[in-house]
Amino acid sequence: MKISGAALVGLPFARLGAHAEGKRNLSGERREIAAGTTKHDTLSRQLARFVVNTNFGDVPESIVEAWKTIVLDSLAIGFVGSQDRLTRALTGVAQALGGTAECTVINSRFRTDAARAAWLNGTMIGTPQSDSPSNAHAASNVVPAIMAIAEREHLDGKAFLGALIVGGEVGGRIESAGVGVETTRGFHNPGVQGPFSAAAAVGKLLRLDEDALVNALGIAGSSSAGLQEFAFEGGDMKATHAGRAAQLGLESALLAAAGVLGPSTVLEGPFGYFNGFSMPTDPQLVAADLTMASLTAPGHKPYAVHSNHQQIVDTLVRFKADHPSFQPADLRRVVVRGPEETMQPRHRVLEPTTILGAKYSTPFTTAVALWRDVSDPLNYDEEAVRDPRIRDLATRIELIATDSAGDRTSGGDCEIALEMSDGARYILPSSAVKGSARNRFTFDDGVAKFRLWTRRIIPEDQSAELIESVRALTRVQDVATLVRATAART
Repeated sequence: MKISGAALVGLPFARLGAHAEGKRNLSGERREIAAGTTKHDTLSRQLARFVVNTNFGDVPESIVEAWKTIVLDSLAIGFVGSQDRLTRALTGVAQALGGTAECTVINSRFRTDAARAAWLNGTMIGTPQSDSPSNAHAASNVVPAIMAIAEREHLDGKAFLGALIVGGEVGGRIESAGVGVETTRGFHNPGVQGPFSAAAAVGKLLRLDEDALVNALGIAGSSSAGLQEFAFEGGDMKATHAGRAAQLGLESALLAAAGVLGPSTVLEGPFGYFNGFSMPTDPQLVAADLTMASLTAPGHKPYAVHSNHQQIVDTLVRFKADHPSFQPADLRRVVVRGPEETMQPRHRVLEPTTILGAKYSTPFTTAVALWRDVSDPLNYDEEAVRDPRIRDLATRIELIATDSAGDRTSGGDCEIALEMSDGARYILPSSAVKGSARNRFTFDDGVAKFRLWTRRIIPEDQSAELIESVRALTRVQDVATLVRATAART
């Protein structure tokens, strides 16, 4: 597809042919951008080539095991998300819209088309705030997309895991190369990177060739969206960004398979992803050292709260376990010291009105962790948000930004000081939580979390079946059997 010079008159940048005068990028350096040259080695083509050429048999076993644990974790989180008001609302809309009953919706008897299943399941996995933040939240945007396609196409477990791994790598690289996408520009990372991840993964499952994958990524980039404004009012959009990313990435791959074209310069072009969503950066970082050796194990979040609050909550859970007589009503003062990102305005809301708003708030989540056992995600609910004791304590918690808090030798970055009415004082430095790079999750850890999180939601026999199916995922011949086992049984 060619773009005429006349069509570019008056635009601040022009996609010019390889021999035309180069234009300046945000860093001030001159660069040339090829237009309509589908074989030009753009960043999306380099990513597509990596996806096409990556063979599952060459992926290190440790990486496969780590991503298999992500699958189990995502299912556990999805079951918790199925209990949320948002899920019920979205499912009602999906039922009204209709669609071919070809794919499973987690913990429901309702079946729908692949795109809507990816949307609903992605939103469920994103709702509890515990999906792995690694690789642009592939746990909540890639997993649901490939669940739908693998079920519909009756694909095997190796194909499923291989697609998850390369999809996560694509999104993770785009995320890592951006600067200030969330904190300065105000976009939500999973919403703007997730469509790329899901498109790459679904494209891998569909066995798209390099050209088609380039188009899939171009279409996905044109679908990227998601604003951070939800953080201040705690609206429902954060979780729906994950679901939409899964849906739009899936649809991007299907559209590319049908011959729809997308821009090959969707990442580095003058109106592409990095110029649109990021502060000045080097887009070429996306493809730097793009080899099998660059694959890394994803992390996990043990608690259903924002990533910035994992250490705070973990420290308080352990403190309360060691001090069973502790009574939060006896607290006179609470001080939380931690990194600047934990104290940003979006994390300082004192009186949230929704669960999401509460989980984004550092003082409110600290108060909930002091009053409730948040190792069980169902305990951080609407009742907790309305609890007058929690709301009162949250308004009295003091926040201090510092880079010197926590047990630094153990990966800690926060400290909580508790002063009791009887004069007792506790200084609690945080350390790396289970699931972080310093303290990796194992599959057995995933099993323990799955059982704890789903014990009040699904029967034991269903839990055992799902655990063993995921454990044997590389030997599963038809992933549809696994996905359909997530449906409601009562």
